[in-house]
Amino acid sequence: MSIINFILREKEVISTFDPEVYRKVRQLLDKHRVFYKVKSTYTGSGSRRTGNFVSFGEKVELQTQYQIFVKKSQYELVKHLLSKM
Repeated sequence: MSIINFILREKEVISTFDPEVYRKVRQLLDKHRVFYKVKSTYTGSGSRRTGNFVSFGEKVELQTQYQIFVKKSQYELVKHLLSKM
């Protein structure tokens, strides 16, 4: 599937760096049997090559961005579910 098809058929419902929020939203979607896709992006500066010294002082739990996408046809339902969370 091309990026154009992806953009046209799906809509982002949440973008968060908080793993707890991410977990709760996934549980809610699973409970209501809503199909979703997840994109996660590591934003920290540390890596295996540079070691942990480069990421000194960064909050490790906030280095990954989580985005959840649903079909456009389910977007309003999901927004309604999230508003009750």
